[in-house]
Amino acid sequence: MSSNDVSDYLQARNFSIESLSYVWNKSKPQLEVLLAENEKLLDSSSFAYIKNAYDLLSDGIIQSILEEKDRTLKTIDTIKQREQNFFKQIASALPDIFNDLFYAYLENSRYTQRDEHISKLAMGFAKYNVDLRYPSIASNPPKFKDTGDINYNWQLGKMDELLECYSGVVSLVQSVRNSVSHIKDTGTRNMLKKLNREITEPVNSTNSSGNIFVLISIVIVIIHEFREVLQTWLDTIKLGGTP
Repeated sequence: MSSNDVSDYLQARNFSIESLSYVWNKSKPQLEVLLAENEKLLDSSSFAYIKNAYDLLSDGIIQSILEEKDRTLKTIDTIKQREQNFFKQIASALPDIFNDLFYAYLENSRYTQRDEHISKLAMGFAKYNVDLRYPSIASNPPKFKDTGDINYNWQLGKMDELLECYSGVVSLVQSVRNSVSHIKDTGTRNMLKKLNREITEPVNSTNSSGNIFVLISIVIVIIHEFREVLQTWLDTIKLGGTP
């Protein structure tokens, strides 16, 4: 990076942070309405997990990113060091949002264990909502004609009815977290040595899976997914679902 590159990078960095601020300010009032409606339907211990997830997203993740605006980063080295450390810090914390959010709904169901992979929790949340919307099928699930075994995946054909568009971000969050957690593992290093390459982030050339631009993109999608999860539960109850 030249001095002009540094200036351009910091300007783009601040613009990206401002985009998150705009999205969050627009989304927050809607989320707070949905949170209040969910609180009426859940017991206090279950809703506490949702509140924990929301507080981590709002006061932990988003606030930390917004505080990066206009941070003093004068040299290439300080930029690279800050981006690498900050990406690891935030990416490592993101899965906890979904761990608490999904567990709030699944705590008393057959679809969860507290230490489950968040992608399994997301699938469990979807299946549980389908079960609640189709209790007669859930209590007597279909069987495979050839074997007579229960087809436990019957819910998959009805998941489109949940109207969730952003659920894929859960797998992305887990993948990014795994990357930053294992980038220095012996297995990763041996494979990179065998390939004669490094994991290099393309924007500022750090040995990282991403940068603040990637984080902000992910967090914006998380905001949308958080809203969809809250809305999905309300829809399920509205359709007559009884946990």
